[in-house]
Amino acid sequence: MRCAKLLLATALALVAGCGLFGGGPVSSVNVAADSKASFGPVPSARLVDSTGAEVSPERLRGSTWALASLSRPLRMDTAGQLERLRDLHSIVASSDIHLVWLSTNPLVDTPEALAAFATDLELPGESWFLWTGAEAEVARLIQGAWSSSLVGVDQDELERLMATSFESRVVVVDSAGEVRGTYDLFSEDGPELLVSRLRAVSRE
Repeated sequence: MRCAKLLLATALALVAGCGLFGGGPVSSVNVAADSKASFGPVPSARLVDSTGAEVSPERLRGSTWALASLSRPLRMDTAGQLERLRDLHSIVASSDIHLVWLSTNPLVDTPEALAAFATDLELPGESWFLWTGAEAEVARLIQGAWSSSLVGVDQDELERLMATSFESRVVVVDSAGEVRGTYDLFSEDGPELLVSRLRAVSRE
C-alpha cells in the first residue's frame, strides 16, 4: 500500500512539474464538446487487462475512449465513482466508445483481483475494460494522460488535486490516441460535459 501511494504521489508530482504535452501550461481542460483542442498523444504503456491479456493504448486506436483511475485502496468513494461511470456507460454503450478503468494500485490489483471485482459488480465486458500492470507502466500512462489537468497549478492546488480531483477526473482520448480533455465526475456539470465531449469526438 505504501509503495503504491508513493508511486501515485511521484507520478502526480512529476506531472505537475513539467509540461509533458508542450505548448505552455494549462490548468483547466473542460473544453467545449465541439472544440478541436488536443493536448498531445496518450503515452504508450504495456499493461494487462482482467483476463491477463496484454493491452496498451495503441490497441484502442480507431475508437474514442474514456480513461478513469481505479484507486479503491486509496479512497472510500469508489461506489460514487462507479455509479457515475455506470451512468456514463449506459449512455455511450451503443456507440463505438470504450471505458477503461486503470488501477493505481497494481501490486494489489492483479488481473485475477480485477476479474473478481468486475464479476462482483457485474461490469459489462464488451466495452468496459479494467487495466493493471507493472508500477512503472501504470505511472507512465498516468503521467502522460492526466498531465493536461495538472500542469501549471500551484503547490496548494496540487495537494488538493492529489487528494481529490485527480482520482475523479476522466480523460477523453480520440481515435488517433490524442488526449482531448479531462472532466471531473464529481463536479456539477462534469458528467454531462464528458458525455457531450465523447459523443462529439467520436463523430469526428
